[in-house]
Amino acid sequence: PFLTPLYYCFPSQELARLFCLYGADPSELSFLHCFFSIRPDYDYIGFLVRELKLDIEEYDVGGLTALAHVYQEQNYEQIALLVQLGANLDRPMLENGRTLLMDAAMRGNSSMFGFLLGQGASRDKKCHTGRTVAEYAKLNFEGKSAFTKSELSQLLYKDQLVRPD
Repeated sequence: PFLTPLYYCFPSQELARLFCLYGADPSELSFLHCFFSIRPDYDYIGFLVRELKLDIEEYDVGGLTALAHVYQEQNYEQIALLVQLGANLDRPMLENGRTLLMDAAMRGNSSMFGFLLGQGASRDKKCHTGRTVAEYAKLNFEGKSAFTKSELSQLLYKDQLVRPD
């Protein structure tokens, strides 16, 4: 059902609107399929979400959304785009119900961690095992150094007056 006439309208938004006017059903399109087929045409991706109301939170058979995929690719630009279009940064979508921020903390990826915080990721979520972002930052996953742990902690609490222990 993914390769409908509406799918072949890309890159013409006007043609897609015309197809919809004459009965094309946008619900037959898969956001994931369209996103990975047409990126980096950000205007058309925005059109798919805003006008055709495709589900930006659609997930694949592995339970991953487009946001989780571009996070795994470390694609900051596309993460920002998807967040701007309404993708949920705080959706538990990785192993044990981790959010992207929890995963960046666990892996010691301070650059991504700071970026996700800047995009509005919540510090307060808990995964399915009850761990918080702060607890993931303290884990010794992949031999995280004391410096990296300190850096993550500073990023996590930089806008608060007092750092909780």
